[in-house]
Amino acid sequence: MKPVYPVIIIAVSFIGGCKKDSKQSDSPSGPPIITSISPAHGPKNALDTIMGSGFSSTAGANAVSFNGKPTSVVSAGADRLIVKVPERAGDGEVAVTVNGATARGPRFRYEAFSINVFAGAGYLGWTDGTGTHASMATPVNIAPDGAGNLYVAEAGNNIIRKITPEAVVSRLAGGIGKQGTTDGPGLIALFKYAYSVCTDRLGNVYVGDVDAYNIRKITPDGMVSIYAVRAVRPTGLIMDGNGTLLCVGPSYDAVQRINTAGQSNDVVMNSIGSLWGITFDANGNIIVSDQQYHVIRRVMPDGSSNIIAGVFLKAGQIDGKADTALFNTPKALATDKDGNIYVADQGNNAIRKIATDGTVTTLISNISRYTLDSSFSGAWGICIDNNNILYITNTGESTILKVVFD
Repeated sequence: MKPVYPVIIIAVSFIGGCKKDSKQSDSPSGPPIITSISPAHGPKNALDTIMGSGFSSTAGANAVSFNGKPTSVVSAGADRLIVKVPERAGDGEVAVTVNGATARGPRFRYEAFSINVFAGAGYLGWTDGTGTHASMATPVNIAPDGAGNLYVAEAGNNIIRKITPEAVVSRLAGGIGKQGTTDGPGLIALFKYAYSVCTDRLGNVYVGDVDAYNIRKITPDGMVSIYAVRAVRPTGLIMDGNGTLLCVGPSYDAVQRINTAGQSNDVVMNSIGSLWGITFDANGNIIVSDQQYHVIRRVMPDGSSNIIAGVFLKAGQIDGKADTALFNTPKALATDKDGNIYVADQGNNAIRKIATDGTVTTLISNISRYTLDSSFSGAWGICIDNNNILYITNTGESTILKVVFD
């Protein structure tokens, strides 16, 4: 038995030495230092990488917070931490505490929403399918119905697409790549240039056929017919609670009211600018975007208008009070249940928000960060459904983006 003892002693000594080395490798070499965070913005539960030194390789030994809100560490190393963005973190500094020493790093901008590609493959096409397995060509405007479906005016294919809540994409009306004014069943009917779209409470879909200067109507059973002629090259459509359709367009720079009989000779407002998008505010007033003069206008009952946000003839991207905020070629408009107005600020490639007190903020900046290949050419169409979900037509990439707020 005597020859065995040295072997046992050596083994125990070796194991003990290994444990000691392991403990030493877990200990930070010095106080924590944060050199960078990536990305510097994001929604809740997104993974963020914190680079620096002096971190513990034991995840639980690092206390991380965003703007004072603690979060969990997913993985840890001496120079890198991967963490989850905490819910409702707000904007503020990222902090890491190790062994009682705290490092404070760059500010993180919290995005109170999640955004993803809801439909479209990211290349030009006309294939039906689900989500990113469907392909589109230049979707410009979008509108929801009461059942959660979306209708897209797809200018590149000159058709109207329907997207269900499950992201199933199908052609509702129009001939792919064909032009005309043929009425009839949806897949036989033709448009000259299908550009704008809206719905009513009965499930009818209205299409602004801009090159034909008319409004087409698609019934729930898919039949297409002329609804109104001599429309103002309608780039924006909206239906009020009484079934009256309002359209706006840059050809006459006017807002036109079309009654339930399809009569379209009532001009609500003539403008000196170039009107593009239309919505209602919380009080039912007509709100329009003036892309030429970079402002948002409210239409008064007497047909006059006043600027509710933006500076006349001054383009830019500045948040703040309504009379100092700047837009750049604002396009489509949408209003949520709380009366906030959203602007597709095409020239800034951003979605802007006008609160009910007039404060303007940038909700989503540089939208190309959220696309499949960053080729987004600017925000054009937007809508908000009954669940307060925002949808954006990614015209340059031919996809639809879905934005869900916290």
